[in-house]
Amino acid sequence: LSSFLGVNGRKRYLFGAQNPAELRGTGGFVGAYAVATFNRGRFNLSPFRPVQDLTSLPYNEVPAPNTDYAARYSRWGGAGFWQAINATPDFPSAATAMVRLYERTEDEKVDGVMLVDPFVLQALLRLVGDVQIPELGRVGPDEVVPAISVEARSEFATGEERKETLGQIAGAALRRLLRGGGWQPPDLLDTFGPVMRDRHVLLYSTDPETERTLRDLGFAGALPDPDHDTMAVIVNNAAVNKVDFYMDRSVDYRVRLRPDGSATARLRVTFANGAPPLPADSTLGLGEGDNFSLVSVFCGRCAPTRADPRFVNANLRKGMVVEQELDHTVASTLLTIPRGEKRTIELRWRLEDAWEPDGDGCYRLEYAAQPTIRPTRLSVAVTPPDGYVSDESRTDGQRGRLHAGRVAGLTALATCYAPTSDA
Repeated sequence: LSSFLGVNGRKRYLFGAQNPAELRGTGGFVGAYAVATFNRGRFNLSPFRPVQDLTSLPYNEVPAPNTDYAARYSRWGGAGFWQAINATPDFPSAATAMVRLYERTEDEKVDGVMLVDPFVLQALLRLVGDVQIPELGRVGPDEVVPAISVEARSEFATGEERKETLGQIAGAALRRLLRGGGWQPPDLLDTFGPVMRDRHVLLYSTDPETERTLRDLGFAGALPDPDHDTMAVIVNNAAVNKVDFYMDRSVDYRVRLRPDGSATARLRVTFANGAPPLPADSTLGLGEGDNFSLVSVFCGRCAPTRADPRFVNANLRKGMVVEQELDHTVASTLLTIPRGEKRTIELRWRLEDAWEPDGDGCYRLEYAAQPTIRPTRLSVAVTPPDGYVSDESRTDGQRGRLHAGRVAGLTALATCYAPTSDA
């Protein structure tokens, strides 16, 4: 990690600011960028610029990070289009594409990528104090997320002016932190630990050994290995608006284990749109404040038993595409959620090798929550086969009912079962 921060010599990173008010797979639209340089204890952050200042290329002119990325994301510009380059939830894949595109178009070498979102600045202000934004006044940690995500759009004449000003404030706060103050190193860990854990900071290194360390620490934002049941619900905003700031998401997952080690599962995802009237791309035929997104459900070790999703509200029917990405099955559909309304989709699938009835008797789930403004509400219920009961010594007497509540980052759940004496 010290090598990542340039203790042995200069390291340069493409530094991007994500906005989860307009979702992308890794967390948000990267609207502004800078270059961060670390060199033997010295730090420099270049001025922030709009990502539109960078050159995009046809997708086939930039090598994709892997074949699955090419197959899934080339239709939206893939590794050649900055505005959608991080549509994948696997940050190492997105970062690899970003490095290749940046070095190709800017003719400058970088050693990796760092992405942050407004929650990082919120954590920073808890340590260094409020900042002054000329158009918005004094902004503290409780106001900074809405100020950066949505409010600043109406206060600046141009997007370029807004991004430059907000970038200057972020840089000033960071320099204030590095100069020291009333905080101690444990305060730094307590403040930034949660934002690292919840994927508000994502780090990628082109050095393989450093990248392995980042993955081991959970800072790399990689999709979980599907060596057990894994799941993620990923939204990519297609309305070209900031309506995701007002979206609530709840995930209800019910699993029925079978004696042969497989399982059947039913997933319900409900989106509630509480947005005010916000302009959207007029060519899409949307009303003000409507949400229009590509919704993708990732699951490991699963095979959908229904090719199309069931839309619970308004009897909607849309096509669903089933693909693969990094050993995960991905079911995707385009979904419109009008302002003030809810939409629920339901999927069912079969899980192979979901648990080990002849081994430890445990079922394990890892849910990778997309970094969003409003945390996902997750509920999980597991039903064992007849003849099995909850092993209270290993599941704290939860008896198969796991309710995770509001979650962010990676959430790991486990429940274990033992056969009854007469089974």
